Amino acid sequence: MIAFQLQSSYQWGEHWSVPAHRYLALRNLPAGGKQEDLLGYHTVVWARMNDKDQKEANAAMKLLKKKVPDPKPIFSRIQKYLAANVGPSLDARFLRHANPLICGAHSLEMRVKYEEFGMRFANSYAVLSGMAQLYHALRHICYLNGTWPDMENLIAHHRKEIFFGMLPKEPQKMYSHVRLVSGTHSALISEEQRIQRSGRQPKSLNLRRSGRDKISWDLIPSKICAVLRDYFNGRDESARTLARLHGLAQEEKALSQGRVNHTASSRVVSNVQELKEFADYLQVALDRSFSIDYATLTRTCNALLKRIDEGIKTTLYAQNVRPEWHWKVPSLTGYTTVLNVLADIVVANANTQGVSRPDPPFSRNAREAVVAARILQEYIQAGAVGVSGENTVVGVTEFQRDKMPRRKVNVGGNARSGAQFVYDRNEEHRLVNRETKKDMARRAAAGQLG
Repeated sequence: MIAFQLQSSYQWGEHWSVPAHRYLALRNLPAGGKQEDLLGYHTVVWARMNDKDQKEANAAMKLLKKKVPDPKPIFSRIQKYLAANVGPSLDARFLRHANPLICGAHSLEMRVKYEEFGMRFANSYAVLSGMAQLYHALRHICYLNGTWPDMENLIAHHRKEIFFGMLPKEPQKMYSHVRLVSGTHSALISEEQRIQRSGRQPKSLNLRRSGRDKISWDLIPSKICAVLRDYFNGRDESARTLARLHGLAQEEKALSQGRVNHTASSRVVSNVQELKEFADYLQVALDRSFSIDYATLTRTCNALLKRIDEGIKTTLYAQNVRPEWHWKVPSLTGYTTVLNVLADIVVANANTQGVSRPDPPFSRNAREAVVAARILQEYIQAGAVGVSGENTVVGVTEFQRDKMPRRKVNVGGNARSGAQFVYDRNEEHRLVNRETKKDMARRAAAGQLG
């Protein structure tokens, strides 16, 4: 940021366009324009004194010393002259609007704040992680053609948080990974896999969330955005922020050169060259960090998962779709949809294990995956920009709020006057988990435990 400010101030004199005749600089005055502190007509008269005879010189001196009353000022003409030739802009916010030094700082702050807001918004819904895993699974098993650039960019930037740094390539590992990230205990996943291999039916299915093995699906900001967040939120000072940014630049420079230790290059460079390299690093790093619009991508993924869930329920099972409020509040609804689709892929792949040469290598008989792939394929072929008719996030109307899961609480006063119904997120989670349990129990009863 500070390097940007220095660069902007350096470019001020070279690239800052000044309106004609609006500002007057001393260097633009003629070389002989100042003599004996006299300007204008007086300067001309004084310069020609030596060329006149004594009589004309005395007349000129008398004219110069003549006391003439000042004319009454005409303020309208003065203001017009100042605005056209000398005076600054009449806009009181001219420097704030036109100064590239100030505009650059405010622009950077707004971009950092928007990136922070978008990531918080995405982490509250947890649909980006689920959609990334569903997209990777459908692409890997050849259900999708073409690419989704925004999702590819998200996976490239947050592979560590979403996939633990390694993309799963087998359906069972994809499904187990999604369940592990959502909070299912690792011991339960291992037990179910042993049951599946042995062919025994489980006595009961326990999908309780466990904090001990809970792995957060929250996306983590880049290092440079984390440093700038601390500065713009008042948690760090400018000098230390500059030192931290310079350290990140040296670290990336060392990694790019294949060094193990984070030491600076032995090449001697001037201060100006080092400042230019630092500014170039900041430009590239910030463009890379700001390349994802988390808020818009969250809305898009939430709308797509809603269409996938409705398509599966209405097309395959003739069931009623989920209430609208499920998709308008932060919940695990979209993640549950992803979990069911991946479980269907695991079941279909297990049924083709006896085929000698399955073509393609993964089964295409997963009906839920086919519906999900069809919806995503239509979106990708349409350009993968926005979602037609997307209205699923955010803003719950009063009518929709009446249909949400609620509990009775005391907010003040006596029990009768202070009782109100409020939205309970934990109750909503219990409803989603209960539906997941029913679906898993149905698969287990049919011998299709994934």
